[in-house]
Amino acid sequence: MFEGFAPTVYPLIWFETSTELDDELAKYMRLVVRLDAGVSGAGWTLMALGLVLVALGIFFAVRYCKRKKMEKLRASSQDEKSSLVVEET
Repeated sequence: MFEGFAPTVYPLIWFETSTELDDELAKYMRLVVRLDAGVSGAGWTLMALGLVLVALGIFFAVRYCKRKKMEKLRASSQDEKSSLVVEET
């Protein structure tokens, strides 16, 4: 009759633990639960702020390099113009 069934094991001893919290301790437990969500939100906010600051740093570094390159080009073109003016006179 029970040939197709897998054997089942049931526990012979069962332990159950419970406790009661007073209002002050319950208040602290709720604070811990809320604190978890707050810390997670603060972490994501700081991550976003860090990414924005990195992007701004890259933007200003590229802008600075382009500006220096343009200044070098202007300086070299002015040197060429000044040498042409000296040769003509």
